Amino acid sequence: MGSPTKGNDETSRPKTNRGAERMHDRARDDEEELERRQSEALREWRKNGEARKEFGREVGKIEHQDWQGEMRRLAESRGHKEGKDYAIEYTLRHPDGSTVRYDFVDFRNHHIIDRKPATEGEKELAISKRYLDQQRRYIEAYRAKFGAEPTFEYSLYSSTKNMPSPADGNGKKK
Repeated sequence: MGSPTKGNDETSRPKTNRGAERMHDRARDDEEELERRQSEALREWRKNGEARKEFGREVGKIEHQDWQGEMRRLAESRGHKEGKDYAIEYTLRHPDGSTVRYDFVDFRNHHIIDRKPATEGEKELAISKRYLDQQRRYIEAYRAKFGAEPTFEYSLYSSTKNMPSPADGNGKKK
């Protein structure tokens, strides 16, 4: 042990933990790097409207496929047979000669379900108003083919429009 007057005594040195300080510095540097990368990605995302549209289309496809798998498992767990009791991506000819394609149709109960994206806070009523013509055509085609009045509902999923956009930086319109 050295002399306290020479400053080499354990009690005269300030207690520090160099390892903890280095870990804290690295964590701060990592956080700054993450923020830099996120800002850069956001700038690129905002610049490329076509990429955002393509991303939205891809998300829609995935959402539909996952949901269709869930609907298939649910129907089959109830003893329903695809193509007889229900159908997924079912196409019918409309009386005007065009075609309509249902995301899901339950033939037993005459029920149509359409999968649609919805922005944050958007309710089924707003979706229904936006797609009213499409809904009417679906019902008309079903009625013409099966002679029954179907019920109709929407199954909603989160729209990619909630993601950051040029509008104000966080994806929400002002």
